Amino acid sequence: MSILQGKRLLCATDLSHPDLNTERVALTFAKQLGCSLTFVHVLEDAPLFLGPMPFEEGQKWEQLETRYRGELLAQTQMKAEKALSVLHSEGEHFQVHVKLGNAENEILGILEAEEKKYGAVIIGRHHHARLYTALFGSVAQRIAEQSPIPVVILPISEKKLPLEIKNIGLATALRPDTQLSEALLREFLAADAQRKTVAHIAHCFERVAPGYSGFETTDAYSTYRELEMIYDMAESRLERAVQERARLLTEEGYHGQGHLLVGHADEELLNFVVDNKIDLMIFGRHAEEGAHRFHLGRMVNRFLRKATCLVVVG
Repeated sequence: MSILQGKRLLCATDLSHPDLNTERVALTFAKQLGCSLTFVHVLEDAPLFLGPMPFEEGQKWEQLETRYRGELLAQTQMKAEKALSVLHSEGEHFQVHVKLGNAENEILGILEAEEKKYGAVIIGRHHHARLYTALFGSVAQRIAEQSPIPVVILPISEKKLPLEIKNIGLATALRPDTQLSEALLREFLAADAQRKTVAHIAHCFERVAPGYSGFETTDAYSTYRELEMIYDMAESRLERAVQERARLLTEEGYHGQGHLLVGHADEELLNFVVDNKIDLMIFGRHAEEGAHRFHLGRMVNRFLRKATCLVVVG
């Protein structure tokens, strides 16, 4: 069953970047995956204050507020369509919707109401003060945690993002519940008709063997050496497992490479992205409470804050 191909992508846009980076990446994704595209722009709702103004006879405040919000949505719809019209001129087709309210709630409301219609949601990140992000998180992060469908998160960048994906990374836990993220990887690989895209499957192994500086004749030293042997065997088995995943991709006609990263997970993955020139990184999610509640984990959250590539959370 296809996760993305043939479905509609939802791209959240605030129209803040003059080069329309997020929007162009979304169009590229839609074209490569054979998807249709809908842009949604959420206008943050605020208490209505029009100052001293005369009421018409018999008019109520609720009527005035409804008329004002309707006019505001109509004007914003026109502005959004005008801002995105340059993409129409490039031969691309899409829909534009404008909502009034809280961005996070409106986007999640669309996804939950029409979950089967959409294959993924695309959202860009913006700079926030570290303290603010630590206390409240970001809209992109909260949507990634609560969305019932995969989320594509664009990195913070003042430069044009690459529209051609040459290297795709998959951070795998080597567990049975990572099937969704591996299915996403295969869909992105299948979208490349020339089969030039390279898949890099990475698993991070954090060795936590204690350091030892005592005499070699003590029981503590023997325990330390036993732990080292256990970790060596575990590392060898994980290496074989990662290479096996890459081999299966190669047998399917794709280009697969396996990487076992040893060290602190988020630091090793950030270095892995740079060393292998990763354009798109895929992470899996694990169900926590009910069908629509997911847990990203601290490592993924830290990676998202520093990522220099596109990130898909499936």
